[in-house]
Amino acid sequence: MLPFRSIIVLCLGAALLLAGCSSAPSLGSVSTSDTRTGITVPAMWAGTDTGGTLVGGIEPAGITIDRAGPPGFRLNLATIEAQGAGAMWEAATASAAMVATLYSAVDPAQISMDFTITGPIDGPSAGGILTVGLLAALRGHDLLEGVTMTGTITPEGSIGPVGFVQTKIESAAREGYTTILIPPQTRMAFDHDTQKPIDLVDFGADLGVDVIPVGTVTEAYERMTGSPFVVAESRPYVMPPPVVSATRSIAEGLLQTLKRQRAQVTLSDDAAAFVDDYLNRMQVRLDERKPAEAYGIGAFIGLELARLVGAQLMEDSLATSDINQSRADARLLIGQARSAADSALREAAGQRDRSVAQVLSFPTASAWATYAIAGLDGLLANVDRAASNDALLEAGRLLSEYRFMAEQFFPDALAVVNAMPGAPMQDESATTEFLSQYRNFLIAAGKANETYAQDVLRLQVTEDGRALIGGQLPIAAQLHDIALGLDPAPGQVEEELLQSAYALTYYIVTASLTANAQAYRAFEGGPAGDAVEVMEPEVLRTSVLTGDKIVTATASIVAAGGLDPGYAVWSSTWGVAGMEEYRDSPAQMAASWIGLNEVWYDAVNVFMLNAAQQAGLAQ
Repeated sequence: MLPFRSIIVLCLGAALLLAGCSSAPSLGSVSTSDTRTGITVPAMWAGTDTGGTLVGGIEPAGITIDRAGPPGFRLNLATIEAQGAGAMWEAATASAAMVATLYSAVDPAQISMDFTITGPIDGPSAGGILTVGLLAALRGHDLLEGVTMTGTITPEGSIGPVGFVQTKIESAAREGYTTILIPPQTRMAFDHDTQKPIDLVDFGADLGVDVIPVGTVTEAYERMTGSPFVVAESRPYVMPPPVVSATRSIAEGLLQTLKRQRAQVTLSDDAAAFVDDYLNRMQVRLDERKPAEAYGIGAFIGLELARLVGAQLMEDSLATSDINQSRADARLLIGQARSAADSALREAAGQRDRSVAQVLSFPTASAWATYAIAGLDGLLANVDRAASNDALLEAGRLLSEYRFMAEQFFPDALAVVNAMPGAPMQDESATTEFLSQYRNFLIAAGKANETYAQDVLRLQVTEDGRALIGGQLPIAAQLHDIALGLDPAPGQVEEELLQSAYALTYYIVTASLTANAQAYRAFEGGPAGDAVEVMEPEVLRTSVLTGDKIVTATASIVAAGGLDPGYAVWSSTWGVAGMEEYRDSPAQMAASWIGLNEVWYDAVNVFMLNAAQQAGLAQ
């Protein structure tokens, strides 16, 4: 738990960047000066003092958007003394900047975003209100008086869970706020005094304030500004016949692959019954003409069977060789798998005559390959440090899992992208320049997430063999080296597709690291003030369902504008379907994480398609 330190607030707001303290705008009011727009938002914070007493309050956070400065986002942490302030607020502002840019469809190469705080902070739990503030400044809407909020911001625009919400409500009420927005997952809590269950909406009512759960940034925006977010009216997206046909074909192919995998492994009676049950469910969904739902069921089973196949192969190696030879065998197999995945990715990126929608969907579809390549790189970097049979068995599991991603999921994803209708893009240079702008922004946001995970959450690669070759930390490290080594200038379309694919995966993996530890407590450690345990799987499920709604709504807008969002809709649909099919089973949480990551990728996909339309790239 991070200690709270008292801070004297000397000068607040975006005026620090505009004209100094003397002309600071009132809290929540949008101010303009030449090319700059500023707003100061009331960010909530909470923690414990040195004596362990719960404390909280409101920290005015200044935001400035400059349309003439160099692109990106910067921090001004003047007078900040709180431990971890830099990394915590870099992650919060990076997430807010990324989501606000995607939602508003502004050109990230044409604006810079500056953030100023001078007092106590509460890290990424202010991500939601910072996103609202950025959108308000971009759209020129003042915030309503007496309204504040807490909540993280996730890549698809959901308001994520945070800790110390009861303390934040008490503090905001004392400071005169009458409406407090909170993440829906945190409505039910345990009273910090009695440790009994408490409904925070009722708790707020007793204090004379309205506590309102909000699930998305658009809902929060409308509550905080009193203005509609202005989403164009459009009919629900209907997947075109070529995409439907492709999704059915790949679902049928996946089922046949899983049956072959099933025959390769020895399962316990319970495991065999589980696998066979879900393979039967896949066939039922196919018979019902629901290929996306069938694919969602098979995705989890495929990864699990792949891991079993890999472990079995490594067990065979260890049974006939010493550990040194087994490590050498593993290293050879990992290198071969890495080379094959890289060749497949490069060949796919070199395909010509794609439409704008297909080009902009390629980075998302390629996530299976880029994630697998980074994972295999992590294995190569660390397998020699695996000092036990158990560590090598885990290396075998992961090797097989990454191969399955690259050899099954990646080609399947490409098949859907290639089935999306649309004329070949006419202006290749404009499209690649557009991609490069988002690529650079994604890398900057990913770097901020990574810094937060390392410096604040203390998520570090350890010397334990299994920890080294498992999890997302080694993957993030490999993606860091790849992403930060890219040339920021636009390249040829093939090069730009590869670079954008790695940048997007870097952003999503690092966002997952911080969300897992900070919002969902998938890892131990981290500041308790910004963490909440997932007491019920429904918390994670709510996030996935909310993300799917965002994808679906944005897809309708994109389709109405002439670009097909078929891949993103298919991917989000199967991600949610897999989560729902495994509900109340031992696989529920694992399937939910798969679904969450799918909707994160898919949201970025449809947001970029929407931005491309605004930029005039739609055909």
